[in-house]
Amino acid sequence: MKKVFVKHKKAELFLLVMLALSWLLLFSVKRTMAEESIISPEAKAITKDLEFLGVRNLQVESQNGTEIVYRFKTLPDQDQKARLHGNLNGFSATLYDKQNRAYFSLEVEKSKQYIAVTLIVKGRGSATFHRHTGAHSKWVLEEGDEKLLLEYGQQLKILADLWALQEIKQTKRWYNVGKLTICGAAEKLGINICTGRWDHGGAFSTRRSMCCIKAKQAVDSVCGHNTPGVCVQCCDYRPCDAACLIGDYYCECTKDGRECGQIP
Repeated sequence: MKKVFVKHKKAELFLLVMLALSWLLLFSVKRTMAEESIISPEAKAITKDLEFLGVRNLQVESQNGTEIVYRFKTLPDQDQKARLHGNLNGFSATLYDKQNRAYFSLEVEKSKQYIAVTLIVKGRGSATFHRHTGAHSKWVLEEGDEKLLLEYGQQLKILADLWALQEIKQTKRWYNVGKLTICGAAEKLGINICTGRWDHGGAFSTRRSMCCIKAKQAVDSVCGHNTPGVCVQCCDYRPCDAACLIGDYYCECTKDGRECGQIP
């Protein structure tokens, strides 16, 4: 009886490995499909939100390295230009009117300890808001006129969406392959090995939705690193938690993910 049980377990493990290998052979095809399922809808959502904010005829005027210049119209038929420059550690942006005069500027600084957003309005002054990184921190006014945040909310959101279009290109592509390994194969056979510890990931983005995507990437990286050969990302997740400066814009996000356990 014992020999039969051992043979059964060996056969079960063999099936696990073979199923995992067959799924991994399809990785190159599924990877592209998964990328489109995440990135493409986000880009479409950004475009839709820009239209809601009154942006029309959006065009790239020039692009050079980390700098990009957009031209567009805002209702009612106002020509504007936006110049954005930066990387994943922060960026600056300036809006110009139809006479090519700068009237609104934005600076976003990020570090491991804090995030700061500064608004500069020509003829009005400036305002700087910051929050310390962490789940229990809040956005606070560091200095300047707090009213500028609401008065120039439309400009803030337009620049946030324009930067998010660039952030999509800069952000490491996320591939939905967490269940193309032994972890996923085990589930196909009705074996639950999603029993590991919970890990934590965090991120910042100018949009809540993009922020949660990046936070998931971050925790997936931790899970994959801690369970090599079993899963390449987490097998279960808790909801994304976001703290945003204005509406669903300029957000810091956290997300918890669970590691796969050991094969029984």
